[in-house]
Amino acid sequence: MNSIIDELFYENISPSELFPWSKEHKKLSAEYVETTDRLRKILGHRQLKLFETVIQQALDLTCCETQSYFHVGFCLGARFMQEIMEFEIP
Repeated sequence: MNSIIDELFYENISPSELFPWSKEHKKLSAEYVETTDRLRKILGHRQLKLFETVIQQALDLTCCETQSYFHVGFCLGARFMQEIMEFEIP
């Protein structure tokens, strides 16, 4: 079995393949798209522009939060592994 680091480095797998979307996520995503599409159709030009700005800001914020959660989780996992590797069996 190849190293997961090598597999990621050589782009044999992408991180998104490691975290498949759940059925619940797919359902909520479809509902979100449907709702925002319906709203876009009834908004005027200025309202639509403001709506698109709000949506982009929410996406940017979510991206930052997700990156932070991943970073903290990765660091915590690395610390666990470090402790496990340092553990000596008597």
